[in-house]
Amino acid sequence: MIIGSLAGLLIIFSGGMAEAGDAHHQPAYNDGIYWGATIGQQFTGKPVPYSMVAARDFQRNERKAPSILHFYYPLATCGRSCHGLPFPAGGAQAIRNAGAIPLITWMGDAGNSPAHDPRFSLRTIVDGRWDGAITRFAIGAKRWGHPFFLRFDPEMNGNWLPWGNGVNHNTPSEFVAAWRHVYDIFQSVGATNATWVWCPYINWTRGVRREYPGNRYVGWTCMDGYNWGTNPSSANTVHEWQSFKQLFTSTYRTLKQVAPDKPIMIAEFATSAWGGSKPAWIRNALTEIPRSYPGIRAVVYFDWSSPDGMDWPLESDPQGEAAFADGIRSGIYLPNVFGALRGPQIYPAP
Repeated sequence: MIIGSLAGLLIIFSGGMAEAGDAHHQPAYNDGIYWGATIGQQFTGKPVPYSMVAARDFQRNERKAPSILHFYYPLATCGRSCHGLPFPAGGAQAIRNAGAIPLITWMGDAGNSPAHDPRFSLRTIVDGRWDGAITRFAIGAKRWGHPFFLRFDPEMNGNWLPWGNGVNHNTPSEFVAAWRHVYDIFQSVGATNATWVWCPYINWTRGVRREYPGNRYVGWTCMDGYNWGTNPSSANTVHEWQSFKQLFTSTYRTLKQVAPDKPIMIAEFATSAWGGSKPAWIRNALTEIPRSYPGIRAVVYFDWSSPDGMDWPLESDPQGEAAFADGIRSGIYLPNVFGALRGPQIYPAP
């Protein structure tokens, strides 16, 4: 599930520079798992990082500070014409100041573009029409200078986004070519502080191997998935309760086949309360991840209040919120000790 950015807030966090004295290396943990959230506007009216008060409110509720904070950011803003957006250095720095690692989902569109928008087809990237915007973003990332996760054009195997397979005449080979083209621009300007996260949607993985850019171009593999339950607002075609195992096991195995040596991130996951027990689902997920899925080394909960009526936020179910807090209390889930993280690449906690 990819959501549009808040256009009025985009420019707020486009500035910022690297601070001096960045002298500490990544702390060592035994089999640690980075954990975090996409924190929506339900706390303060603005999502993280546009409101870091929201991050503090979330931390207070969960009784532990996250090691990853995630936000969405589009390639461009469009009116009569489209213009590329600068790297959100201020937002990334606000997250780093909170001790967390920024996870930026960089969307190859204008943030609220309809799926069928030929201005953002993969061919436009391959043909170089967005090179100026991509180069500007990459130079900004280099100037900021700290490690961050960059999740470019995720859920590419679905058909609900401008870069999706079959949308705007996109093909798997074009996705690979577009990804490599963007990656190469980053390398050409020296923006090596981005750790590239390749992220399909669960259970749409038939043929996904053809969309894998190759080990040289990917740092982490990833998957998104939701238990929509029986919520009548669900946009999912499956209107039934699904356990964490039912949702993620097949795609987890696929990722281990596609890139067996890459760490895996769950960049978006959440559950409805319709059709089952939200607390039990959360408790099971946070227990099973370290027990049964050793390749998963980062998890990010989608704590976002959706206008469509989906009840994803932890705050919508006090018992579910308590179950989440109990689950991430385990030492396996890493706290916010990464404010001085050095790179260039982000590796799993050893």
